[in-house]
Amino acid sequence: MNKLNKTEKIKTTCRSCHGGCGVILTLENNKVVKIQPDQDSPLNQGRICPKGLAALEILYHPDRLRYPMKRLGKRGEGKWERISWDEAYYILTKNINLLEEKYGIESIAVMHGTGRHHHRHIRRFANALGTPNCVSSGHCICFGPRVLACQFTYGTFPVVDYYGKTKPACILVWGANPAVSGADCELQFHIKDAVRAGTKLIVIDPIPNELTKKAALWLRIRPGSDGALALGILNILISEELYDKQFVEKWTYGFAELKERCKKYNPKLVSEITWISEEQIIAAARMIAKVKPLSLEWGCAIEHTPNSFQTVRAIGMIPALTGNFDIPGGFIEGMDALPGIDILRGSLSDEQRDKCIGAKAFPFLAGKANMNPSSHPPLTLEAMITGKPYPIKGALIFGNNSLLSLPNSKNVYKALLNLDFISCMDLFMTPTAALADLVLPAASWMELDEVYGGPYRAEHVVLCQKKVIRTGECKADEEVFLELCKRLGRNYQAETVYDIFDEQLKGIGEKYPAYKDLDFEKLKKK
Repeated sequence: MNKLNKTEKIKTTCRSCHGGCGVILTLENNKVVKIQPDQDSPLNQGRICPKGLAALEILYHPDRLRYPMKRLGKRGEGKWERISWDEAYYILTKNINLLEEKYGIESIAVMHGTGRHHHRHIRRFANALGTPNCVSSGHCICFGPRVLACQFTYGTFPVVDYYGKTKPACILVWGANPAVSGADCELQFHIKDAVRAGTKLIVIDPIPNELTKKAALWLRIRPGSDGALALGILNILISEELYDKQFVEKWTYGFAELKERCKKYNPKLVSEITWISEEQIIAAARMIAKVKPLSLEWGCAIEHTPNSFQTVRAIGMIPALTGNFDIPGGFIEGMDALPGIDILRGSLSDEQRDKCIGAKAFPFLAGKANMNPSSHPPLTLEAMITGKPYPIKGALIFGNNSLLSLPNSKNVYKALLNLDFISCMDLFMTPTAALADLVLPAASWMELDEVYGGPYRAEHVVLCQKKVIRTGECKADEEVFLELCKRLGRNYQAETVYDIFDEQLKGIGEKYPAYKDLDFEKLKKK
């Protein structure tokens, strides 16, 4: 792509997290030597976090997986042989066919993490393959419960309106520290800007952090008692008639039932449960009711507690009850400039979807109620160990270190050792990859093309990633899915990944080859 002794600057999108900060990469002699923030980006506006700057260390780390390898010796022994991609595809197709023939295609679990680009491609692949058992740790214990609970409560996933002319007057920061961390790291810039502009903060967190120092109120909550606090705040809003009666009457259902549910959560009881003083609880509720527009910035800590689904619903009702939902500067629907990747849900029959592990016991997670179901991880591990309700004998793992990301590592280890076949595609030789029969080198964000519509932020932006380099023989996950489906005779409904991009971009009148070379200034002129 580049000539020797030539320096080139390329605009692209950082995906070191779920955010999408615009960056400029400097290439010298076909090597990325520098990452800088893009001043023209409407998201990060010329700023970048340490995680983004550190991406070069990942790209060129000496421990990066650079070529496919098959296991020699016993599983976990650490003996590997380098092989070609053609041999890797042969091993994959052979083992998938053997498992399907012996146990049924549902005996194969497709396991993945919260990858920045790949999780919908993985869903598409699992559906095309025919297995209902797509296992996502993130959909169960990180972010997924919040999204699902919001969809059942609001019909959408709301976000803070940092982007319009009206800014939040108050932000309720619950179980999060977006000033330094989070899934969407461009938020750290926006919340710092908001605080500097005079936005008040109510911070609910057991641990002091950068935002607790700036907060008008800091509620140092007992870990795991978030649901009780939310119900207590709702109780005060209702009993003192501080809620938005017009909004409640026009836009809500079940208010009488909610009032009854909250009744017993008086300040005294909530204080005993949460370790927060009655005075602070009352002050927070009154401030929430008084300061408008108010929005909610919440973190994954909420989902790492029992009954997180209902806890999220209770917390999410606070901005709605106070009339701060769907208003400028408030809690608004996240915009999605692009249609999502078609996950080929129709490729699975109703009968096959019913086989999803946990579909009956956890219908919101694994059943038909969820448009993007994840088989229940603990029950899937149990099926690997016991063969009940039916055997799970193979795992195709993409971007997920299951031994660390799933609960009860001892049980995960036992389950993986009981499988007939494991493949693992990742950036590094993780503990999970070390147990695999086949290890595949994955591409990082600088090594793949992608388009992204940003459904979980308010700014209506379409992001473009560009493949600027490849390390060794690494591939993007979706390249592997396409090739596997061709070899297995499955219909992925695309010849190349660019066919999928073009379908996504059709609504804005673009095609990927042209769109990837547009910058923000050119788009403004169009």
